[in-house]
Amino acid sequence: MEITLPDIEKVMLILARMTTLMVVMPIFGYDSVPLPVKAGLSILLTIIVFPFVTFIESHIVYNPIMFMVMIAKEVIVGLIISFMINLVFFGVQFAGQIVGIQIGFGIINVIDPNLQVQVSLIGQLNYMVALLVFLAIDGHLFLIRAMVYSFEYIPLAGAVFPGGLVEKAVLLSGAVFDIGIRVAAPVMVALFITDVALGITARVAPQMNVFIVGFPLKIVVGLLALAFGMSLFAYVFNKLFTQFQEHLIHTIRLMAP
Repeated sequence: MEITLPDIEKVMLILARMTTLMVVMPIFGYDSVPLPVKAGLSILLTIIVFPFVTFIESHIVYNPIMFMVMIAKEVIVGLIISFMINLVFFGVQFAGQIVGIQIGFGIINVIDPNLQVQVSLIGQLNYMVALLVFLAIDGHLFLIRAMVYSFEYIPLAGAVFPGGLVEKAVLLSGAVFDIGIRVAAPVMVALFITDVALGITARVAPQMNVFIVGFPLKIVVGLLALAFGMSLFAYVFNKLFTQFQEHLIHTIRLMAP
């Protein structure tokens, strides 16, 4: 079978979008996944979707500079889709940071092996639990479906970036704080009640050193509330991820020409 210039361009553009998604997305893009595995999955998915992806003939170019611009557009599409999916995980990690500060673990940080940055201990715990729930609800399969779905609405080299896309990104970035508060709410309420009880105790029994008693008490109450709240974590995360699936589909349609 003769390989033509449109076929080569088509393969390169599909591979650019697939590789970007595979490198940045949760699970697939982590440093713990070897580079050959990422490259192999990108190539495999490119081969699978190649026959089903339409390529507008007018997009064929013979100028290397213009072709690099087309590659850059595909990379941007992949980055936007990956950014949308990662937001829910950032919100969960932010919730852990809020809880960690309130129970006194704010100065205890660990190195996130994926982002290579220091994160809260509780935030990393929430993040790892969220990944387990993500795999349990087949979120990784949704990511692969979203990759293929993006080609149905966004043709190769045909993506547009309207102003509404920036507005959508800003709104969803603000939703990270909303997710953090909602996930951390049970622990925050328990610690608030504990603070109120300590305040009342300080007024009723001034001789008691509430400051010394409060530290271990808030750690115990916070960890117990976190443990009991884990039973609801899967339900809350599933709801949040379902909402972000809808936002992701809407974002892909925004980039359609």
